[in-house]
Amino acid sequence: MKNSTWKLPRRTFLKGLGASLALPCLEAMGEEALKEQNNIRRSCHMYFGNGVSLPPESNPIHKDWHWFPHKTGSDYVMTEPLKPLAPYRKKMSIVGGLHHPNAALADIHVCSDIWMTGANLGGSEYKNTISADQVAAAEFRSKTRFPYLNISCDGGVGFKSRIGTIAFDRNGRPITSENDPKRVFERLFKQGTGSIESQRQELDYEAKVVDMVLDNARELNKKLGKNDREKLDQYLTSVSEIEDNVKRSSKWLDTPIKDVDSSHLNLDVDMNIQPDKYFETMFDLIRAY
Repeated sequence: MKNSTWKLPRRTFLKGLGASLALPCLEAMGEEALKEQNNIRRSCHMYFGNGVSLPPESNPIHKDWHWFPHKTGSDYVMTEPLKPLAPYRKKMSIVGGLHHPNAALADIHVCSDIWMTGANLGGSEYKNTISADQVAAAEFRSKTRFPYLNISCDGGVGFKSRIGTIAFDRNGRPITSENDPKRVFERLFKQGTGSIESQRQELDYEAKVVDMVLDNARELNKKLGKNDREKLDQYLTSVSEIEDNVKRSSKWLDTPIKDVDSSHLNLDVDMNIQPDKYFETMFDLIRAY
């Protein structure tokens, strides 16, 4: 970066005609701004299906067991459900007032379906939209080995009102979740088989196969009607994502996978027998990565 006698504030906007546009990160903003740009923060979205404790004021346990504190500001008093989070009090904010109006328009059991999307699932046709985590994943996918990790206690995708995932792609289709701790660990930390060069050759071959599929599909798309084109476009989106995954995997081959001590992880834990140990292991996997 060239030395400069002045620096441009990081939050500088271009203004005109009543509108403003944020600038990209420029050298004139200084080294700290450039470092901030490359410092990717992680986001973690957790959903628990039966909601939180919200007894009305008329209930005797309202004061102690209401999820939300009864006072706003930094000097609020934690209620009983929040007390396990006390060690992190200075690092967290409790946000309320996020009731989603679309929730009232749909089946009350589809809360998990729209929790990350905000879609209106009322009516006979199930048509969801992209979830917030996938918006973030698309933004930073080129800067991380795995753009997202989708896990749940159920696994798979489930079905409307009994969904097994809270992540949805840009076409509103549910993204399969993983519920096996061992498979999660292997995906994140298991080294590939063979030499780096042999793995690269295998990925190159996979990339060529995907390219051929995409080329053939695009030719077919020209001959189809409107409805079939829409279905094929959704299919092509999935294939393009596979292509992106192959390219990203090839890019990260030269970056060693993080070495993690798994001796404290119970990767064979059965959720139905030890649910507490199961959730502890899954959270440990998130933290380890």
